[in-house]
Amino acid sequence: MRIVYIQGGLGNQIFQYAFFRYLIKKGYRRVYLDGTAGFISKHGGFELKRLFPAIAKDKRVLTYWKARPFYLLGELLRLVFRIDLRTGEEQPAGRKIWWKAHWQEYRYAEYVRDELAQSLAFIPIEDEKNKTAQQQMVSTNAVSIHVRRGDYLKPHMRLTFGDICTREYYNEAISYIRQKVENPQFFVFSDDPDWVKANLSPEGAVYVDWNRGTESFRDMQLMSFCKHHIIANSSFSWWGAWLNPHLEKIVVCPAKWFHNFPAAKVDRLLPPNWHRIGKCNPNVSLVVDEDITDQELRPVLQQHYTDFELIRDPQQPAGNHVFRLSKDELSAYGNRKYLQKKLERYFK
Repeated sequence: MRIVYIQGGLGNQIFQYAFFRYLIKKGYRRVYLDGTAGFISKHGGFELKRLFPAIAKDKRVLTYWKARPFYLLGELLRLVFRIDLRTGEEQPAGRKIWWKAHWQEYRYAEYVRDELAQSLAFIPIEDEKNKTAQQQMVSTNAVSIHVRRGDYLKPHMRLTFGDICTREYYNEAISYIRQKVENPQFFVFSDDPDWVKANLSPEGAVYVDWNRGTESFRDMQLMSFCKHHIIANSSFSWWGAWLNPHLEKIVVCPAKWFHNFPAAKVDRLLPPNWHRIGKCNPNVSLVVDEDITDQELRPVLQQHYTDFELIRDPQQPAGNHVFRLSKDELSAYGNRKYLQKKLERYFK
């Protein structure tokens, strides 16, 4: 038995569903999907079952009363007997039952493309605003622009996702689309449309700003009707672009997706035919005082937060955020979470 655990918002849930279908196609027997975790309610709950009729009818989607006993048994074995039945992306699977990770790799989706095309058919659009937008997208060279700010500005989220899709990224992406697409019609999807209007230049853009709360998924659905895409480092717009069936589509994406994660993880996430913009610079530059020796820097190099560079030339920092590292501060780096806490305070 294999049970794929669902967590996160809609974009993450679809990645996990793609992995679930991948396991089935690879020949794994008795594969199930568990969307009963209580904490996903903060993201809108188990949206796969609510939004996609084909998934709701699938008998391999476990009900609460079927899934919870397995989960509780697994927790009992882990906590009391130290037998862990969970596996993640970088762990050996063996005979593990619970497959718990985000599984954000394009190869899973590509392997089951036909299956996903059938399963990920959204519930039909019925309201006039979204119908009108859909018609505009179908009849023009529609280009979606997804700008996610909101939660990405919170200190703990900014450590991982912030300061990547900057004004410079979007303006370069818009310029690239204008070079490649004749008469592009931009459709902006954002939780901060005022920032877009003040900082970007999508002339004549349509701002899709009416899908809120339980209807937020309509933005992804509408993105999929566009012919080309400028996406954020967000699984939501990743799937909005991937679900677009046009063979000649252009998808512009940031070259860097996460801070503090290896570049190889990004290579597994982004399809090779998507156009990447930007550099994979470190998030933080620590400018080191000249009287600090390499030996004294060892605690700094052992920090949990690793997306930083150490440089001695104050004129050459490559990071988004630049800090001076003085000898007086060195002792604080004995705490391996010091840099992370420093950044969280800085972002507040």
